[in-house]
Amino acid sequence: MILISKPSMKGERPFKGLFFILRKAVFFACIFGCILLFGRTVQSMNIFSLDNGLQYILEQRKGTGVVAVQVWVKTGSRYEEQKIAGITHFIEHLIFKGTEKVKSNEMAARIESLGGNINAFTSHDNTVYHIVVPKNAFKEGFAILVDAVTNPAFPAEELAKEKKVILEEIKMGEDDPQRKLFKELFSLSYGGNLYGRPVIGYEKTVKAISREDIQQYFKTHYVPDNMVIVITGDFEEAEAAGMIKKHVAERGGKNIAAFENIEGDKGTGNREKLIEKDIRESYLAFSYDIPAITHEDMPALEVLGTILGEGESSRLQKQLKNKKGIVTDSSTYLFTPREEGLFIFFATFKGKDYRLITSEIEKEVSRLRKEGPTPLEIQKAKNIIKASYVYSIETVQGKARQIGNFQTLTGDPHFVDNFLAKVDRVGRDDIIKMMDKYIIGKHKAIVAMLPKSPSNPYTFKLKNGLKCVVNKEPASPTFAFRIGFIGGVKEEAPGENGIFNVLSKMLLKGTKDKNAAKIAQEIDFLAGNVSAFSGKNTFGLSGRFLSKDIEEVFGLLKDLLTSTNLKKEELKKVKEEVFSEIRQRDDDPVGYTFMRFNEILFKGHPYSKDPVGVESDIESLKLSELEKVYKKFITPSNAVLAISGDVDEKKVEDLFRKMFSDWSGEASILQNKPVPAINKSTQHIDKEIMQTHLVFGFLGPGVGNEDRYAIEVMDSILSGMGGRIHKILREEKPYAYALTFFNQMAFEAGGMGIYIGTDKKLTEEVKKIVKAEIERIVKEGFTEKEVEDAKSYLIGTHYIRMQANSAKATSMCLDTIYGLGPGYFKTWPKHIEAIKKEDVDRAAKKYLLLDRMADIAVGGRP
Repeated sequence: MILISKPSMKGERPFKGLFFILRKAVFFACIFGCILLFGRTVQSMNIFSLDNGLQYILEQRKGTGVVAVQVWVKTGSRYEEQKIAGITHFIEHLIFKGTEKVKSNEMAARIESLGGNINAFTSHDNTVYHIVVPKNAFKEGFAILVDAVTNPAFPAEELAKEKKVILEEIKMGEDDPQRKLFKELFSLSYGGNLYGRPVIGYEKTVKAISREDIQQYFKTHYVPDNMVIVITGDFEEAEAAGMIKKHVAERGGKNIAAFENIEGDKGTGNREKLIEKDIRESYLAFSYDIPAITHEDMPALEVLGTILGEGESSRLQKQLKNKKGIVTDSSTYLFTPREEGLFIFFATFKGKDYRLITSEIEKEVSRLRKEGPTPLEIQKAKNIIKASYVYSIETVQGKARQIGNFQTLTGDPHFVDNFLAKVDRVGRDDIIKMMDKYIIGKHKAIVAMLPKSPSNPYTFKLKNGLKCVVNKEPASPTFAFRIGFIGGVKEEAPGENGIFNVLSKMLLKGTKDKNAAKIAQEIDFLAGNVSAFSGKNTFGLSGRFLSKDIEEVFGLLKDLLTSTNLKKEELKKVKEEVFSEIRQRDDDPVGYTFMRFNEILFKGHPYSKDPVGVESDIESLKLSELEKVYKKFITPSNAVLAISGDVDEKKVEDLFRKMFSDWSGEASILQNKPVPAINKSTQHIDKEIMQTHLVFGFLGPGVGNEDRYAIEVMDSILSGMGGRIHKILREEKPYAYALTFFNQMAFEAGGMGIYIGTDKKLTEEVKKIVKAEIERIVKEGFTEKEVEDAKSYLIGTHYIRMQANSAKATSMCLDTIYGLGPGYFKTWPKHIEAIKKEDVDRAAKKYLLLDRMADIAVGGRP
């Protein structure tokens, strides 16, 4: 992606000062010497215009050996309509994606082959495309850059790719604390004004932007009289002028875009927004309105901002960080666009008392107002300001950026000279006047970003042993719950395979006061759902409802669990449901294959049984046996009740204590039954189907084993359409349609391996290919890129999946039962991120053992 990630240009953290420069500490004693020396080396700046309205500015620096070329387009997010917000930045991404002369993605390579670099950035007011190249490559580099900016092809396939990239960039900005903070600050500060929108746009608007939108916006804004070309460095002026005329003079078009100043609705008082994120540091930013960049007050405001928040000896750092120790950092920023700007205070701190930090900053401003700045402070600030501008033009590209910035924003490329002269004249009274005029007693916008409460998920336990987990997620007015009981196939007695599957379904078939139809009607009336589940170690109920109905929902749940009425006629109906499940499982070749695989892999262990059950055991199941299991396992001390959604934690606790405190029953312990290792096993199960289904499986780690993370990464590398197995047996040799690597973890251990559905005639060849690939994996391992890509995919899909309250509730419930902790879904990505290539290679050697592989085939024989 060819762009400069500048915070102010993304609507995030703005640069300090008028030049968008982050200033550092300066050697004040040498500052004036630097300025005088610089004055002796700069050659004259010349400004020209073509008949078509294009302006170009040339400044020579002989002896540097390099040339910077920048094309400034006077259009930024400020000029967009709401429905296409983000289109300026989108076009910036697409400009370097090909022209009629140059193919997509060749431009950067060509510039780099010349010894230079190429890049671009977008701001609220401008879009800038720039290169810096050795002087002997000036002519070719210029031609490539100007061709890109004036003749982009906007290939449809590249548009689709870059749209995905930008959508990910938006997510990245949402995850970055400071970017998110300043995005929200700008929105709050400007109200509905266009400077309040993020430069990058919004997910909704970016998704909706079409190629036609791109072409029309480009046609309107990318015209000569809306552009400035700046060239600085070691070049011949006549040659540069000739090149500009050759490439741009014949280009027509006028900028017809209207410049409309939309006033934001800022209200009449302070505006405030509080954000909670999964972060460890706290962040605070607040802003006051200041005038545009050309206003006469800007020099004095710049000096004020520097005195307050620039460097370790600034007022805020000395008092709040070094003396009082209430912040970890503090600073000030002046955001100075073409129109009204912002005077911004920024601080990072520990804890959550952002009001205290705001108050202390305001006290320092008031103290400065009362005492007045000292002569030393004023001179130091002036030195810092002057130095920052000198340092910014040390390189030819820095000088070009300064020229372009001021030419497009103020119409005067020499603006800095007058500005610095005015800075020199700023005095004590001017600084005090700025505080009175713009800050003290004025309305402000405040945004604080604080760590989420460590008690989210919030946990509590009732006296009867019921463990409860609550995750507050206010994104939508809904919630999901899952109550899990220890049970499942591991607790099934011989001859009772499927009893927990039956019991979980029976919980919805009647209470002392309601029959199955009445229960279903109540659930439907609440516009929600409740479903039963049963697995290897747990069983229970899960549901999803609207937050407003929480009391009715848990009143119903209490009845379902504590007033269950097990009836023979309902048992008969549930048996028929389970028989249907069994038949459908056996009819599905894939499901049937994995059932047989588990029988072999976990031979002698409860995991060899399918939670659905077997027909003979279900058929012989008696109501008395079901009642016995119900009494033993449906108890509060045997359960975890998890809820995630738009709920109040304390209200949920009060509700649960009210609803479930009188529930009682004996406790069960989740047993840890070691899974015996298997020797190599090969079986072919005959089945009259067209395909033969193959599984090459191995024992894997359980959910609590540290090896799981490396195995999960390996699973990601090998599975899916981008995985190795797919490439070998689908792309290189099209022997299969359905194939993947799988990893199915349970409490003590799991099953993993390769699944393939193929023609029976190809089974032997497929087996040879798969075994050879497994040997290659064990011998050679994986590449760094494969591991990093797999980690990114796992973490990304985890966050996508965990958007759903049902996913969070399920994770909290099971992870609490398994001893991983209710907040494990939040910490899991860190475990994946920590995995290295050597961890995955080691796991492959440890678990992919051909002499302990279960080789299963279901279907016809070759």
